[in-house]
Amino acid sequence: MLNVTKTTHNYAKARNLSIDSDFCDELKKDFIWISVNNDSCEPMFSMFVNEDGSFTYRGNIWLSIATREEIPAHITDEKQLRKVLAFIAQDMRQEIRDCLQ
Repeated sequence: MLNVTKTTHNYAKARNLSIDSDFCDELKKDFIWISVNNDSCEPMFSMFVNEDGSFTYRGNIWLSIATREEIPAHITDEKQLRKVLAFIAQDMRQEIRDCLQ
């Protein structure tokens, strides 16, 4: 199972987001869920974790269409993942606030 670094977890948490790891039995592949921290809502979206440390978009749960269109289908590393998390936290700030209430 993939271990996303503490740096990335803390980065997400500072933006009211969380990252959870899971495993897709059907495809035999690790993936991560991106959710609102202290979430009363469903996860926002998920990404497969590739063997080289990159991430590939897996599926949307409730990201807005406009936000989804701005997320790259392939993220090269955790540094780029943190940039995506910052974008989501800014672009979806009202929806994130609504989940925290």
